[in-house]
Amino acid sequence: MQPLSQGTMAKNACSQQADNTGVPKVGTSTFQAHAPSKSLKPKPRGPSESLDLDLGSAARAYFLSSHVIVDSETVARGQYEFLSGFLAGQQDFDPALYHALNAAAFATFGNSHNIVNMLQKSRVECNLAIQAVNTALQSPETAAKDSTMIAAMLIWTFETVTFVYGQDVIACIDQLSGGMALLMIRGPQQLNTRLGFQIFLQAYFLIASSCIQQEHALPPPSPTLRSYVQPYLDACDYSWRILDLMARFADLLDSLKNPSHQFLDGSLRIISVATKLDDDFHAVSSCLPLNWQYQTFHCSDTALVYNGIYHIYHDAWVIRYWNYIRVCRIRLQRIILDNSSHVLDTLSQQYQTRATTIAQLSTDICATVPQHAGYLRLLQPQPMGSQSSLTHTVSAQREAGAYTAGIYYLLYPLFAIGRTKSTPIQQREWIINRLECLGRISGISQAFAAADTIKFDDSL
Repeated sequence: MQPLSQGTMAKNACSQQADNTGVPKVGTSTFQAHAPSKSLKPKPRGPSESLDLDLGSAARAYFLSSHVIVDSETVARGQYEFLSGFLAGQQDFDPALYHALNAAAFATFGNSHNIVNMLQKSRVECNLAIQAVNTALQSPETAAKDSTMIAAMLIWTFETVTFVYGQDVIACIDQLSGGMALLMIRGPQQLNTRLGFQIFLQAYFLIASSCIQQEHALPPPSPTLRSYVQPYLDACDYSWRILDLMARFADLLDSLKNPSHQFLDGSLRIISVATKLDDDFHAVSSCLPLNWQYQTFHCSDTALVYNGIYHIYHDAWVIRYWNYIRVCRIRLQRIILDNSSHVLDTLSQQYQTRATTIAQLSTDICATVPQHAGYLRLLQPQPMGSQSSLTHTVSAQREAGAYTAGIYYLLYPLFAIGRTKSTPIQQREWIINRLECLGRISGISQAFAAADTIKFDDSL
């Protein structure tokens, strides 16, 4: 399965395609090019045009209500929580933002409601968005605008929703570098506002998670970007601490996969580095504050809940961070075990402890599905164990809104454990079923692609 990429806008960044300003240009769309629109708000000329406008308005309203979440004063949620307010403050839309919003909105609406015409229009809008972003990139000033970065992320959303196989690895890496290039163009001043920080955090998370999925180190500008953000953080900014660990994990995966960048000179060194990183992930997860915590509940509905266990989080939008901690730790356990196989008996206490950790973390990922996919209301909760000080109700998830938005961040964690060879068949079948269900309720094509990849993987 291809990673959640930074969008077509970055395809040729690694080849350093640029105009005379030195700003990277957007990659060529795989769809037929269309001339840029001369008017952002075309006037209807008849009934069919009026219907198109009505559908367009409905699609944008659907996207903003279902795929965009409510802002939070305490947690940077990282799923366009800034978008509604940003759009409301715009007197005139930049062409890049206008067409990118249409591309994402038309794709989600068309997929969810099975409207082929809307999907066709979304591809046209994506082409127009790419052309408009290219125009914006001709000047460092327009390239650094918030609207340009938001447009790039909306193109990423379009690609996730309309996901198809066929993108090669080099194109994926080029896209990651292009996303980094845009953040570099924006410079440290992008962090001077809450909006800028929210955009930065969402974009950086997309890049870091994509690098993990592709097993590729973060592009070279990463240390510079990390130095930008450091002065703006306080000791309680756990989201950034987790992102920093994710970047280290991506570097490790890259070193294991690519001999030319190998800094690990043998199994003992690999085990040492992986163990230290696993300890750091565990340490962060052990000291997260109250608004990051969750309670565990029991439910007997085996179709909706795996192994009778599910979680309710104080704020549902920290689930993506929790699940990447879990995915990274699962893979670290496997790295340690694989490099210990020649000296470690499968019956030994150390082996069994790590195998148990993998199973528990996998179960915990599955336990996040009901809340993040929005079907807690279908369950009859039965709290397990003693009640903690976390007096949470389902209302916190309702306040966050937009259940569909959470599905984006469930896909890779479920895909990763679904393709782990030690995952029990029953759990793998449950994951396939849930991915297919998530695809149906959200219209996100990547969910179906993930399910099919697991289902037809003969090596499992």
